Amino acid sequence: FLCENAITHPVLVPSNPDIFFTWAPEPTCLGESTYFYGGSGFPISQWHWNFGDGYTALIQNPVHQYSNTGTYNVFLDITDTNGCVNTLSNIITVDSVPEVSFTMSDSVLCHGNAISFMGSGSANVETWFWEFGDGSFSPDQNPIHYYPSGGTYIVTLTVTDSSGCSNTATDNVLILPAPTADYSYQNLT
Repeated sequence: FLCENAITHPVLVPSNPDIFFTWAPEPTCLGESTYFYGGSGFPISQWHWNFGDGYTALIQNPVHQYSNTGTYNVFLDITDTNGCVNTLSNIITVDSVPEVSFTMSDSVLCHGNAISFMGSGSANVETWFWEFGDGSFSPDQNPIHYYPSGGTYIVTLTVTDSSGCSNTATDNVLILPAPTADYSYQNLT
């Protein structure tokens, strides 16, 4: 006689956890922080980020600042509470900031005279924004400005390139106050 017996038990095989991540800004401009946001529909016990530049983080939503321009392959490894793992990678871009400088016709000038400003920047500069230090602004690359009164003013030029990256240059202007005319006379009669 051949005897047989069998038993069946359901076995639960957990699936790997869902994984996704986003980052902002895209592209990131050199000198800015990149904000990473990790996500999953599962309870996660471990988050491990590799930013592609030798640095890592072990939290869900890290902030990282790159020291060089370029593209970086960023990896996120997660482990859920069942011990199941999943990995995702994305390419992020770190762009350079545009070059910016300016010259002016005079840095010391008498009140009532115009100053010409000449802005220069990288070839991909799309917007120019001047702040003259007296509450006035200009979107022109090469504006002319009159100051309302004497004083020292801080002039700022901010340029933004086609990637959305910005850079700023500043300098001072001294406007000499207008002289005050005064006279007196004596009647000799």
